[in-house]
Amino acid sequence: MLGPILPAVGRLVFFTALGFFLFRAEPLRRRVLPPFIAVTINVLFPLYFIHDLSRNWEAAADAGWGWMLGSFFACVVMVGLQGLIGKCLTIYTKGLASDQPREMVALFALHNAGYIPIPIMRALASGPILVYVFIYTLAFNAVFWTVAVGYFRQGSRSFIFRPNMPMVGLALGLVIAATDLYRFVPDGTVQVLDSAVPVALDLVLVVLGGILASIPREDLKYRSEFGRLVFWKMLIYPAVVLAALWLAPIAGLPGELAYALPPALVIQAAAPPATNIMIVARAYGSEEQVHFAGSAIIVTYVAAILTLPLFMAASVAAFSA
Repeated sequence: MLGPILPAVGRLVFFTALGFFLFRAEPLRRRVLPPFIAVTINVLFPLYFIHDLSRNWEAAADAGWGWMLGSFFACVVMVGLQGLIGKCLTIYTKGLASDQPREMVALFALHNAGYIPIPIMRALASGPILVYVFIYTLAFNAVFWTVAVGYFRQGSRSFIFRPNMPMVGLALGLVIAATDLYRFVPDGTVQVLDSAVPVALDLVLVVLGGILASIPREDLKYRSEFGRLVFWKMLIYPAVVLAALWLAPIAGLPGELAYALPPALVIQAAAPPATNIMIVARAYGSEEQVHFAGSAIIVTYVAAILTLPLFMAASVAAFSA
């Protein structure tokens, strides 16, 4: 499994960088980026979920429904654990000491569960593992659009549920896959989607780069706590997760899961903060929060170019033996 790592990372970096440099141009960012994001996120990404869930559902069901439920709750547990660790480091131990502690906790707790891990796992594995990654992403969306909104909302800690099209696509894809409704889709359409799925993932990476490019220049300011965030969130935390999974008894996992599921969880642990934090900060927070989150996200995504391949290689080597 080590062979696909360089192409997967190279593809990730190339298309994200392409989106970033393409949309740094103000006219393109103002006129082209919004409809490009709308079509990719609200149309192509949901179609991708519906298609791939249906194509891989049987293999996932054969492995057992418990793994699907486990993927959902694994995300809830991971986000909760990251939030608890982030709070302890920020408020109690000062390991992430900052004059914006709530924002630091959000950056530590809410990782990029979809845009980065899904393309990587598609390159490294197939079959049921993709279904589990999708369900993990569904759980993350549900948590994110309640927790994050409440966390950035000024003067309130209330929880607000904000559904979005990727979430709808995931939920609809689960229903269609579980009820086998996909068999009614014409073969010609299925073949077109088979070819379009890799393109959709590439476009999502371009969108990711475009979102990063839309961060105002005044936000591109390094602060010492961002270095500490990279150290604790993107080095120490995934290293501990990797060690814990390596020590756990995984011999009983069926088939491909024994060597694909642990790396998937390590990649989730190593993923940088969610770019959607910027959207929430802009919609519900202050200008200061937007600047803070924007700077942190740029720093962590640059760091991820080095840290993600490191943990991908380490996890694949550890669990492919």
